[in-house]
Amino acid sequence: MTAGRFVIAYDASKLPVAEEVLTAFIKNNKHVLQWSKIFPGAYLVKSESDARDITNSLDDLMVRCNFIVVKIFKTGGNNWNGRLPKDVWSWFAESVDDESQVLGLE
Repeated sequence: MTAGRFVIAYDASKLPVAEEVLTAFIKNNKHVLQWSKIFPGAYLVKSESDARDITNSLDDLMVRCNFIVVKIFKTGGNNWNGRLPKDVWSWFAESVDDESQVLGLE
């Protein structure tokens, strides 16, 4: 199965645990193959699971904190865009087999 690309975004001001706890949880999450914390309140992840499975895995940790998990499809054209370092975009576009598990930006 090909890994999908997802954005996990959350209200960092209402995070019920320390950022380090969430990062460790994502790092060890069975639904996350690779991840990058792009800024407070957002991760890019690669997963063979669907958005529902990823969401369900976060539910207990993220109680009382609004969050969203969105699968990003690249079907051609400019479907990914924004202002992030070039190495993040390169990492996000590569297949899971092409690189290490994490691209740390902190």
